[in-house]
Amino acid sequence: MNITGHKLSGVPYIPARTIGRVINPTFLVMHYTAGYTAASAIGTFRSTEIAAHLVIDRDGKVTQMVPFNCRANHAGPSKWAGVEMLNNHSIGFEFVNIGWAKMRADGRLVDAYGKVVPEDQAKEYIEAPNERVGPGRIFWCPYTPAQIEIGIEITKALLDRYLIRDIVSHEEIDTRGWKTDPGPAFPMNRFTALMRGVSDPIKSPTPNVVVVDTDVLNVRSGPGTAYPIVGQTKRGSRLGVISVQDDWTNVHTLNGNAWVSSRLVKAA
Repeated sequence: MNITGHKLSGVPYIPARTIGRVINPTFLVMHYTAGYTAASAIGTFRSTEIAAHLVIDRDGKVTQMVPFNCRANHAGPSKWAGVEMLNNHSIGFEFVNIGWAKMRADGRLVDAYGKVVPEDQAKEYIEAPNERVGPGRIFWCPYTPAQIEIGIEITKALLDRYLIRDIVSHEEIDTRGWKTDPGPAFPMNRFTALMRGVSDPIKSPTPNVVVVDTDVLNVRSGPGTAYPIVGQTKRGSRLGVISVQDDWTNVHTLNGNAWVSSRLVKAA
């Protein structure tokens, strides 16, 4: 994938309503749109002050809306590695994804807008608690392989073209304490691996997702039975993986400090 004049070659360019001053991008920020279609995100960026550089649809189609060397309003109040207001220093990716859903008493998943997730889609969601979402069982919409593959290709092109310092999530840079994107269903490790010079991060010895293989699984604050139980989840739940340490698997929470027994989960 090539970049010409700070735009992706061969990709539709639809200018956002608000395109800021020229910047020198040094970060890549990953977001979800919190919506179901690219058209809704593009419409928002065309009609409001909010914008990101790229919108990546579920089928992998990419739309660019801001040149990579121009400021876009995607990160909001933010701080990372001593740098504040990352809008002035970053390129924003928006992946079409609804984000989180909560499980009702009847076992159905309901998204942030109160819409029930169809059962055939809900079974693919990944369970992961998040303090910013609140109590209850929280599930996250998966990303499609097409989205991730094109996202990685674009990331490689940007790393070749710009002096990027880091690849970060909106959640970890947000200083307001309520952003959750792109969420634990997003394979951030495949993107950050590119920063470490890994040419092909697609295949990893550590799975991105595991499935609970026992009726009730204790979630602990550390890798061992001596650590307190901080929650429980049930058979069939899908959990996003951060790392594996001996017989324990570190799974996604807001602070990245929840652990489950590796013997009681299996690769998805």
